Amino acid sequence: MRMRLHPVRTRQAPRYPTRDALNEHPEFLYTVPQRWRGNRLVLTALRGAVCLSLAGQAVAGDPAAAKAPQVAPIFVHGAGRGSFGCEVVNPPVFLSEDEARQVIQEEARKAGLEFAPGALTIPSAAIPRTHLAASSRAMGTVNGPLVLDGFDRRRNVAYEFVSAADLRAWSDGQVLSTVQYYDVIGASETLSKGLAQWNRPAWVGVFYDPAATRVNPIGRPQPGQEELRQQVRDFIRWLKAQGVI
Repeated sequence: MRMRLHPVRTRQAPRYPTRDALNEHPEFLYTVPQRWRGNRLVLTALRGAVCLSLAGQAVAGDPAAAKAPQVAPIFVHGAGRGSFGCEVVNPPVFLSEDEARQVIQEEARKAGLEFAPGALTIPSAAIPRTHLAASSRAMGTVNGPLVLDGFDRRRNVAYEFVSAADLRAWSDGQVLSTVQYYDVIGASETLSKGLAQWNRPAWVGVFYDPAATRVNPIGRPQPGQEELRQQVRDFIRWLKAQGVI
């Protein structure tokens, strides 16, 4: 039997949300299956279509749905890991606190946010206990005061940027070799989980240094700035999906 080809004269609209539809209506993301939300690879892949800003929230239509968490998920842009020492060939390029603050402020102002530095302090936060001397050791926490890097009092939105300097300040002080390992993204994930237990009703985003290692061509931004900018943009989309801004 010979098959005959017929031209498609009309195209039926897809029965799933397209990228444009999700960008215009981020509330559709309430339908993301619960089993996907703890899988970083899945979330990162889906983020190519739209920011999965409602990770960890209840499925739409569930009458027992809990209130949306007020600490955003970690938006993965950049490896967030690197090491220094005698055996390291291509060490990471870390952003300074001032460079990171400038990037975050630029993106925040586009959304009507104005972050004041040092305006909000958590009296007792679960701060990561980092291990610069080990690349695979489990990261614990220690309770202590944490001054968040920025706070918009009008919108009740705050952020914390986890930098290489933070990891040094939070280090357990052990020096076992000439190589130092910086797991910035791991520290940001630990901090985010700790902040989720905070009982103050503020909306918080945790950003991390991408720890870029690529060569920076002349005229291009500092390595890591674009990845950090994408983290902030995802956070803003998440805030819009919550109805905060």
